[in-house]
Amino acid sequence: MERFLKRYHVDFIGKKILVALSGGPDSTALAVILSLLKKRCSLNIEALYLNHGLREEAFQEELFIQNFAERWKFKLHILRTNIGLLAKKTHRGIEETGRNMRYFILKQFAQKRDCNLIALGHHLNDLAEDVLIRMLRGASWPALGGMDVYLKEDKIVRPLLFLSKDEIKSFLKMLNQNFCIDKSNFQLDTLRNRVRHTILPLFCKENPSFLKNIFRLWQAAKIDRHDWQAKIENLKPKIFENKIEIDREELELFLPGERMRIFSQCLKQLGPGQVLFDNVMKLEELFSARKVGKRVEFPGNKLVLLNNDTVSFLKG
Repeated sequence: MERFLKRYHVDFIGKKILVALSGGPDSTALAVILSLLKKRCSLNIEALYLNHGLREEAFQEELFIQNFAERWKFKLHILRTNIGLLAKKTHRGIEETGRNMRYFILKQFAQKRDCNLIALGHHLNDLAEDVLIRMLRGASWPALGGMDVYLKEDKIVRPLLFLSKDEIKSFLKMLNQNFCIDKSNFQLDTLRNRVRHTILPLFCKENPSFLKNIFRLWQAAKIDRHDWQAKIENLKPKIFENKIEIDREELELFLPGERMRIFSQCLKQLGPGQVLFDNVMKLEELFSARKVGKRVEFPGNKLVLLNNDTVSFLKG
């Protein structure tokens, strides 16, 4: 894990890290590994467990996690929320509400505790699920490559992204370290669970190296994003808090395929929200037709405006 983080330029040596701890095998292994690296890498480890108030067994998990933190000697924080009530008030789904609240609380708590990084337990199987879901939703390249290992602005890092679920469980078994099982992860009422338990196993059955191939795809996408980010910086765009603006004359120097990559990368810079191929294609068609005053909307509350002299990428 140390080599993996260094390879992708994650500055974690001597840092204070907040682990998003659920008690499942992924976050449990993450907390253990970081604890083992604590002395070697001069780390200060804290963990946050969020009880969403959705499962009765969550209170038993709290007890397990308290004992777990004592064993591995890191500071533990437990917060309780009522996601069900919040979902009703906001008229959103339980899964979406829980995810949004989880990230919001983690960021706020990390800031409060002066943590340099927020460590999440996503692993290679999660990455494969993410790629398949993006494919189902029509994501364009390189967004199709899946989640990032490091989101610098949000201080989020995913140190286990190169490890499979089986490798993580084998590691915990070797240490005789137990973990919790969230039964809701086996319910097929959400897309991610259906992909996890029905679609992904079929791919792995057809090709036992499927997860390795997903990691290669992820590596290729990361290289591609890096290269196109360099091209965008050479364009010298005007960057504001929630806006990126590029001169149309500069964009006209590129071929359509290259321009679509630039559009995708600018949208990616504005934050969460998958960059769908159909939307990018529509934007390119409008640009090539020299349309002015047109707008194209994207997931994540993003908007692109085609002005007389510029193309504006907006967030919010």
